[in-house]
Amino acid sequence: MRVTNDANVVTWEYSHDGGRSWTLHGTRMEVSGMHHNVFGGFLSLKVGLYGTGRGAVRLRDFRYRAIPETGGA
Repeated sequence: MRVTNDANVVTWEYSHDGGRSWTLHGTRMEVSGMHHNVFGGFLSLKVGLYGTGRGAVRLRDFRYRAIPETGGA
């Protein structure tokens, strides 16, 4: 799974082959209202993963990195 926040628009992609090819999930979400916490002035969304059902969930090769600015105002 790959989650990208670009200018407060979050997109989700998933891969069934270990990241060689990616499929864009049909939903994009504008998150600027959730991005700024007016209580404490924090400016970062946090990633959360939730696993349910039978079996186990393993998170590996996790990377968090900034993407280049896209310009704009």
